[in-house]
Amino acid sequence: MRVITIASGKGGVGKTTVTANLAIALAKLGKSVTVIDGNITTPHLAMQFGMFYAPTTLNDLLKEKSANIIDALYFHESGVRIIPGSLNVRDLQGVDILNLKRIVKEIPYSDFVLIDSAPGIGREAVAAMQSASEILYVTNPNIAAASDIIKISEVAKEIGLKQIGIVLNMVKRKIYELSASEIEEITGIPVISSIPYSNLIEQSYLLGKTVIEQKPYSKESIEFMKLAAYIAGEEYKVPLSSYLHRIKDFFSAFF
Repeated sequence: MRVITIASGKGGVGKTTVTANLAIALAKLGKSVTVIDGNITTPHLAMQFGMFYAPTTLNDLLKEKSANIIDALYFHESGVRIIPGSLNVRDLQGVDILNLKRIVKEIPYSDFVLIDSAPGIGREAVAAMQSASEILYVTNPNIAAASDIIKISEVAKEIGLKQIGIVLNMVKRKIYELSASEIEEITGIPVISSIPYSNLIEQSYLLGKTVIEQKPYSKESIEFMKLAAYIAGEEYKVPLSSYLHRIKDFFSAFF
């Protein structure tokens, strides 16, 4: 079981979106996947899967002997299992985020466990890192977001995490953006995926569906599939049907 924390130096870079779509992509590759909303202060991961309420959440599990992990596991139609955080601020009372490591060990076997970490290097973020064996960074193509990765990577190295690489998210390919090679030079970490900026991603929260579910043949979805294949150590060939669907979508916009 590979336990990967998805980390970012700051909020708003699309870390949760990457986590949800990566989970769906891995499931499409035939992997069993469990996702955990490790950002208990401001949990948003479950919303990406259309979940806005859950009777038992990660918050309950983080309280000593207050819930069974099976009660907090919810199955998405994709096959992905979700352990959501509570949206109720009252459910933060009595929570000990340091129990996360124990909870991860109690998860029924999955090929992959993805932890959507809180941004930065605060207590929640460090607890997510300490609960994993690998780390995947998410950032945007600007100097502020990229430089923050350096701070996280220093903590990750101290913990002993394997660094998978950086996902460069919301790429608009503007002249003022940092290139992948520039980010690699700044951080010393390889950029393994570049996800283009898209209105589809902004719509995903409203619809309660991931980009891959909305438009499985879009450029964004194909990039998530490539990322999943890279992490799984598999080869991914872009299906011909994806190009045909994109051509169809292009011309349908004019009629």
